[in-house]
Amino acid sequence: MTTSPDPIRAVTAERPELTYAALASSGSLVWSDHHRMWIAAHPDVVRTVLEGTDFLVRPRVGRVPEPLAGTRAGEIFGRLVRMNDGHEHARMKRAISSAFDAVDPVTVRDAARYAAKQGVSQTQDERYPFMVSAFALGALYGVPEDAQLGFAMLASDFAGCLAPGAGDVEIAAGIRAAEDLWSVMSDVVAEDLAGPLVEAMRTAFAREGLGHGALIANLIGFTFQAHDAVAGLIGSTIVRLSRASTAPDIPIARAIRTTLAAEPPIQNTRRFAARDTVVAGQQVKAGDAVLVVLAAGSDQTGPACPFGRGRHECPGASLALTIAEEAVGEVVRRWGLLTLPEGGVTYRPSANARIPMLDVAPSRERML
Repeated sequence: MTTSPDPIRAVTAERPELTYAALASSGSLVWSDHHRMWIAAHPDVVRTVLEGTDFLVRPRVGRVPEPLAGTRAGEIFGRLVRMNDGHEHARMKRAISSAFDAVDPVTVRDAARYAAKQGVSQTQDERYPFMVSAFALGALYGVPEDAQLGFAMLASDFAGCLAPGAGDVEIAAGIRAAEDLWSVMSDVVAEDLAGPLVEAMRTAFAREGLGHGALIANLIGFTFQAHDAVAGLIGSTIVRLSRASTAPDIPIARAIRTTLAAEPPIQNTRRFAARDTVVAGQQVKAGDAVLVVLAAGSDQTGPACPFGRGRHECPGASLALTIAEEAVGEVVRRWGLLTLPEGGVTYRPSANARIPMLDVAPSRERML
């Protein structure tokens, strides 16, 4: 079956939900000749693909993107819980979920509040939404305060090389950043006074019999996974509050969750058929790719799976929401609502992440 609506172009469109609704109307998988993959946009089909055992997060051939093969960045990518299936994934997922549960929510809130203030003081421009998650993770890891800006910049470069469609410049910068991040995190993990999340991860990984390399890789991986997701949630919440002109009257936590339901930051993800299978009446061949629309609306309450679903559901959802809440709150308290561009909001080019490009600080204050 051929389809004309393009779910990848929809990510940065003004009304992506219109494309997703058109794709979901069949109630089944939809084949895209242009992208040479299946599209899962109906909420029931989305859940079937994400929860089933017939699909993998990476293809069997080319599990590590070719430009990263043989590099530290490729090594990190290949060790991430997000990029694995089977027994190894299950062990890492148990360890990571246990580690997140072990960190006191008050400690997480304090780190997010610190990150929001640090981010505002050091990145008063469109970089702020991207950097704040790395500041928060740096605090939870125990990265020295005077090294946290550098850590955040490395994390941003590393995330750039893993983005779909990354060019040669971004890939080269990300490969260099991966080496530096590995060195930084190796030093942090070796410290007796490492941060609370590192301590929890060390304990949980040791309990599962997971090695030092997997620990370091996944600590770095959190910065990559949070980079676009948190930035998109911060930016879209600020846009929605500014359009409504009601920020002082709406609790920020509620605004964050409303935005997540209406405009999730990660709009789609991919899966690959492990074997021949049938999904919603469609024959899917082993190796076929499926673009899974996480932003597909289930009903008036919002998307079916904003943080994924099943065995690969994001274990850091609560952390991401807390960081976004503190970051948006800091921007609103300091500068109030934004005056949005007359021509409309511009979104960063991306195949899967919906991220408004905003200068969060008034230009007059950045000049002081």
